[in-house]
Amino acid sequence: MWLVYRTSRVEELGPHPGIARREFGRAVFALWHEEVFFVAYGFGKYHPDTLASHGDSGAIISRMLEMCGYNVFRGGSSSGDRRRSAAVIAEMIDHMQQQPGVIYGITTDG
Repeated sequence: MWLVYRTSRVEELGPHPGIARREFGRAVFALWHEEVFFVAYGFGKYHPDTLASHGDSGAIISRMLEMCGYNVFRGGSSSGDRRRSAAVIAEMIDHMQQQPGVIYGITTDG
């Protein structure tokens, strides 16, 4: 991940996580799935939170993200169970309201 991070061009749109946390108290950042490995390494120092599916690929990415300092909520719609998806979103919203400084990174193409 270090090599990917060091050899990638970074294009930041909007406030940086540190600035967002300082100015707004919390933030949600949107990214593409292809950026997950880069973001995991580059933004782990902010101890962000994210969402991963319940499937096998979600287990792999969850473990990697947790090693990078992320708090990972397991849910998502890949299983087709909308009730579980709604419950995890409600849990994430409650977490954000209760914890100051929460930074979420959410893939928008999943």
